[in-house]
Amino acid sequence: MKNQYNLKYLLAFILLFMSASSFSQIKQSITVKIESGQTTKNYKGEQLESFLVEMVAVNYGNALTFTKANNRIVITNAQEPNATIKIYLNDEKMLGRELLYKNTVYLAVQEIKFDIDNLPKNSTISIEWKNNKPISYGVTLNKLTSEDLDLDKMYKLFVRMDYPNELETDDAIFEHMAEFFSKEDALLRIYEGAYAMQFNKSIVANLKTDEYGKIKEGIIWSPKQNKDGQYQIYSNGKIVVSGDQSLTDFQQTFMAYMIKHQPN
Repeated sequence: MKNQYNLKYLLAFILLFMSASSFSQIKQSITVKIESGQTTKNYKGEQLESFLVEMVAVNYGNALTFTKANNRIVITNAQEPNATIKIYLNDEKMLGRELLYKNTVYLAVQEIKFDIDNLPKNSTISIEWKNNKPISYGVTLNKLTSEDLDLDKMYKLFVRMDYPNELETDDAIFEHMAEFFSKEDALLRIYEGAYAMQFNKSIVANLKTDEYGKIKEGIIWSPKQNKDGQYQIYSNGKIVVSGDQSLTDFQQTFMAYMIKHQPN
């Protein structure tokens, strides 16, 4: 009698386990309506597997697809099939991203630790002021062929999308991105001209280093005690201009510098 009871208990436990396991594999989709489109998030159990952002306007339709593969978040665009964005964490859990065109890296941005005495050699360094602190990046731009690059939508997405530097897992970053594209104005923040400009990132440096890792050219702003901040402009390895300026006012100085020194 006791053995029969134990057998029934064991069978019940196995059935319960199998039911729970099967339930965890159930796939479901959640669609959120947003301005100019909708976002559909696809789950397997509680795990976000992918999401689709559909854009709809008069005489226009497009879709951005977000997936995960090989520790990479991959973004594709139905209207620009030759362009791909990949987002990842390096071995130091620092965020990196790449914009590829026809499987060749066009633009790469990797978060780095900024040490003015130990900068990457022959590099371009950009610094963003985010949540009251600087976030530094190494930037690589590869010159591709002279053909017209069909990646306008993907370039804007690559540049304007919000990247959560504080998160340390692919899953957390993926969830953050899905939440961003569930916001009512998500697409407007990326693509709607003047509206998107309201959310422009505060860039506080664009620097080029030489073969020794020393600053060769560029502009940088840094906060100062009892003052708004100070900016410096470098040329041929020397500071040629400096001045006190608030972060807000510096954005105009920065843009003027970048326009003056943009490549021909």
